[in-house]
Amino acid sequence: MPELPPICSFWYGDLSYLARLCLASFVEKGHKVTLFSYDDLGGLPPGVHLADASEVLPREKMFFYKGTRTPAVFSDLFRLELMAQNRGIWVDCDVYCVRPFDSLPPYVFGYENYPTLRNGFAAQVNQAVFACPAHSELLAALKAVFTSGNIPPGLAPWRHAEVVVRRALGEDLPVHHMQFGATGPVPLNHYIKAMNLTGYVQPKTVFYPVDYGTADRLLQKGSRIEDFVAPDTLAVHIWNSALTARASGTLARPEPDSFIYNELHRLGLV
Repeated sequence: MPELPPICSFWYGDLSYLARLCLASFVEKGHKVTLFSYDDLGGLPPGVHLADASEVLPREKMFFYKGTRTPAVFSDLFRLELMAQNRGIWVDCDVYCVRPFDSLPPYVFGYENYPTLRNGFAAQVNQAVFACPAHSELLAALKAVFTSGNIPPGLAPWRHAEVVVRRALGEDLPVHHMQFGATGPVPLNHYIKAMNLTGYVQPKTVFYPVDYGTADRLLQKGSRIEDFVAPDTLAVHIWNSALTARASGTLARPEPDSFIYNELHRLGLV
């Protein structure tokens, strides 16, 4: 049996119970898992290798959305640098592994939803699970989003116009201060279409069988992962932000006998 592809990710701050659970799920399925961080993270699940993020990008290169908010925009860049170094398949730390990632193509991403009136009848590709070849045109284009100084392709017309006006008025508006998503899913969706890569996009059921609005059901008593997955599901994006209180930023605790509660105990993480 061929060796499974390595899994990699990045973390900043205190490691949450959800991150520990999701990382452990990949180890259990047989993957080598490397978590990059600039700090020493206590309580890593057994089998997860902690690596110095400075091997990929110097710490002084780190930035936050609009200066002081989430480091998710920096993760968008870090993800691309990991691809350039052939470090493996990227997964966000709220992605739970259901089955081993074997026999995946060189481009790995999937639909988080299908066309509806709400999204303007445009299916959206998510990058919570992502891989592309180190010397691909796609990777070069996505990295250029951070270096070219241009407005990222794919922004909604009104967002594009907003950036044009604000820059015309003399505002220094780097890409990570624009609309959230301008450094990640927005250009990714644009280039997948422009480069005819849609054939690589996995069905929604493969990585995103749980919708954002229903992710909190996995915290509720009696929930089971079998109620959400399909025969082709490899992982479940659990949507950390859907489980987090907006005011406090605190991750909700799982109820006893919920899927997440039971998994934390089964894997010895509590």
